Amino acid sequence: MGGFCLIIRPESKDLGRLISYWFRGPQFVDWRDNRARGANIQNLKASEIRELSIPLPPLAEQKRIVAELEAQTAAADGAKRAAADALNELRNLPGALLRQALAGELG
Repeated sequence: MGGFCLIIRPESKDLGRLISYWFRGPQFVDWRDNRARGANIQNLKASEIRELSIPLPPLAEQKRIVAELEAQTAAADGAKRAAADALNELRNLPGALLRQALAGELG
């Protein structure tokens, strides 16, 4: 552990992925926001992190939860890419229409 760092090493890859999602979830975010204080850098103490109680279901349930979260994350990423592509097309539309109008291609 270095300054401003804490390494968490789960016992398995599945557990690591579950904990990764948990640290991004509302239960941890609320807990963190209630403790991290400061005008510039909001720090948590390593001792506070060590005292965290992370709810862990049985291994089969952990794997099911991770699989579902990863499927939903992939779907959300795909939707974000599709939305970004549609927005780019929309931004390019006025120029394309103007080029067609100047070329006499609008009918």
